[in-house]
Amino acid sequence: MEHKRVAEVADAISDLIRSGDPGWPVAHLYAEDAVSVEPYEGFSAPGEPRETRGHDALRAKHRRHDEIGEFVSCEVSPPFFHGEDRFALNLKAVARNRATGQTQTFEEVAVYHLRDGLIVREEFFAM
Repeated sequence: MEHKRVAEVADAISDLIRSGDPGWPVAHLYAEDAVSVEPYEGFSAPGEPRETRGHDALRAKHRRHDEIGEFVSCEVSPPFFHGEDRFALNLKAVARNRATGQTQTFEEVAVYHLRDGLIVREEFFAM
């Protein structure tokens, strides 16, 4: 895989995270069998599984996150590249719970694995 494609995907994901838009173009960035792994079960939302698999499940996960909260602010580091098939981002954000109005500050590292130019696995590490 070309480094150029990895950089394109990294830039696209960074822009989407910053925008807070839940309507991610999953089919254009993720493989059909992509897996998203949170630090632990219920990390992002009560009762949410640790692993999410496939386009439909990823879309549903993004919708749930948008229903629960919104970004007040979000900083995304430049990508850290690892070979021709991986990159990582450092994310710092303040999120507001839509139901309560409470805000929460969090920081995490996201590691993305690519195959054939698409994300096949994303892993989030809590700080």
